[in-house]
Amino acid sequence: MLDWKLLVGVFIILLVVGSFLAGNFGFKSLDLLSGLLKDNPLGGFLSPGEIGQQTIDLAIYTGSLELDLKDKANLTSGDLNLEGFKGRIVLNFTENKIFLQQGDLKISSKLSGTSLQNLYIDNLKLEGVKFDLKGKLDVNNGTLEIKNFRGDGLLTDSLELIGNVTSLDVKIS
Repeated sequence: MLDWKLLVGVFIILLVVGSFLAGNFGFKSLDLLSGLLKDNPLGGFLSPGEIGQQTIDLAIYTGSLELDLKDKANLTSGDLNLEGFKGRIVLNFTENKIFLQQGDLKISSKLSGTSLQNLYIDNLKLEGVKFDLKGKLDVNNGTLEIKNFRGDGLLTDSLELIGNVTSLDVKIS
């Protein structure tokens, strides 16, 4: 007769190996089990697969654009360096101006040549804009939705985003 400890040990090993393999292949059905076993000494092995990311180089041409930063970003424009900026950014390409607001602090500057580092945009949806997904797609009038962008931005006559996204949806009008 088999010892019950041996059966429990085999069951736990099968559970750990199965959960590890399922997590690495991107199955999300084990999120609950993984969360429950996080405090378990074996819980570190039970991580679900990571969300897929794509690297993009995207130029967006629009008259104006507004971003509300949820995470801190760094901004460089000429001699001006702002580190840890977390607030509202309004880009006005028509007037070549950038407006920054964080609490009571308000700053305006020339837009061209400004760069944004460590930029995080959780969700950005633009309709009726021109954009260029470098080397892949050039659209004169379309809808663009970006989710979870993390990377850098360069401001010239457009907003160029270089970094990673978890979702990029494009509709051509």
